[in-house]
Amino acid sequence: MWLCSENDIPLHQVDDRTISASLGYSAFVRSCLFDRLHEDNLLQSIEMSGDPGRAEMIKNIRTVLRKYFRRLQQTQPMRPLTV
Repeated sequence: MWLCSENDIPLHQVDDRTISASLGYSAFVRSCLFDRLHEDNLLQSIEMSGDPGRAEMIKNIRTVLRKYFRRLQQTQPMRPLTV
């Protein structure tokens, strides 16, 4: 899972072991917040942050991805996910 700038530039890759590696996917998550965290050198530690808001954001992204892949297993063909 890639955290991207508002201009779609990948800034940091988050290891996402919560979703099966056998699925062979790449998720690109875009937010202006990632730009600000990157500028403040805080993006690379987002997963280990003591900030509950940042931890909740990563948790929510993972939840959306899990739901998407569960739906995908039930229906075909694969369609891009837009959140």
